[in-house]
Amino acid sequence: MFDKFKAPATITVNVPGNPPYTLTNYDHAGHGTLTVQQATWDSVNTVYAQMIAKADPARVVQEAHQLGIASKLNAVPSLALGTSEVSPLELTDMYATFAARGVRHVPYYIESVKDRNGKVLFSQKPDGQPAIDSNLADTVNSVLQGVIQHGTGRSASIGRPAAGKTGTTESHRDAWFAGYTPELTAVVWNGYAGSFKAMNNVRGIAVVGASFPAQMWRLFMERALADLPATAFTAPHLASPSPTVTITPSPTPTPATPRPSATILLPSTTPSPSPKPKPDKSPTPTPTPTPTASPAAT
Repeated sequence: MFDKFKAPATITVNVPGNPPYTLTNYDHAGHGTLTVQQATWDSVNTVYAQMIAKADPARVVQEAHQLGIASKLNAVPSLALGTSEVSPLELTDMYATFAARGVRHVPYYIESVKDRNGKVLFSQKPDGQPAIDSNLADTVNSVLQGVIQHGTGRSASIGRPAAGKTGTTESHRDAWFAGYTPELTAVVWNGYAGSFKAMNNVRGIAVVGASFPAQMWRLFMERALADLPATAFTAPHLASPSPTVTITPSPTPTPATPRPSATILLPSTTPSPSPKPKPDKSPTPTPTPTPTASPAAT
């Protein structure tokens, strides 16, 4: 997760068995050299395009299914940026698996049914099943906390440990925020169901994942967690008991307050990148550019 990649404004990647894939960052800017951590905080598309080329799209599909994505995913380079459609429930399932330190719990609607005398007529509470290594989940949680603390998800800050990810499709047709605490996971999608209508001017702004979705998520979580004590995520195990942490400013495309980045030595095993949010089973275009398409925001 802390490998470094060049982050040009536009890049073309080549994956065996697929045509060349060209895409551009949403801000049309290069970002120098970034760690995967920094690229995740700032949603830098060109880094994730390189990551899936390195990891193999078929492996990414396998990892996504293990985490809770049930929909068919196309094993193509653009998958890393969300070109396959998934539902909000599937995304909630996946992010809840991260929150549970890699243990997946199959979603269900009804936990129990009782008659008027209190007799239990139906009950279920499925046991969780390990989906990924707990330390890999802890690493993902550590990185995604930075999205809210330093990156595109700062408007989702709720004053307690939380992690999440923004997502926006081409032409602002869909916008997402998927986030969680150790206690609760929630996903917000903004868009027009069954429509290609763009959200270029909603209350005077173009809707992105960092705007209304992140704000709605924050308002919901603040109320839902109001009576629960804040708990911290488990920190990932380090490769060394006394790691060296180097703080440097993260490059930004426009003048901004530098955000710190921590370079942490971790075990060599790292999780594959998982696909970015996509709306519920609608023929919506990809959340980031398909080959030679215009850039998408995250």
